[in-house]
Amino acid sequence: MYVVTGSNETRALFFADGAARRIEFTLNLMSVDESLTALPGDLRDQANILISRAGVVADKIKTAASGISPQRFI
Repeated sequence: MYVVTGSNETRALFFADGAARRIEFTLNLMSVDESLTALPGDLRDQANILISRAGVVADKIKTAASGISPQRFI
C-alpha cells in the first residue's frame, strides 16, 4: 500500500487557444504498513465530513449574500 506524499505538474506544447498539449507530472510515493488497510475508509469518511461542512458554509454565504442589494454598490 502506498500514499502520495507529493506531486508536481508542468504544462508544455500549448494549442493555439492556450490549452496544454502535453502535461508532465511526477508523484512522490511512500510505502506504508499493510496493517493500515482501513485507512482508505477512514479517509473517505473524513472527506465526506469536509464536503458536508463546505456545503453548510456555502449555504451560509448564499444566505448572507441574498440580503445585499446591488444598488448599495452603485
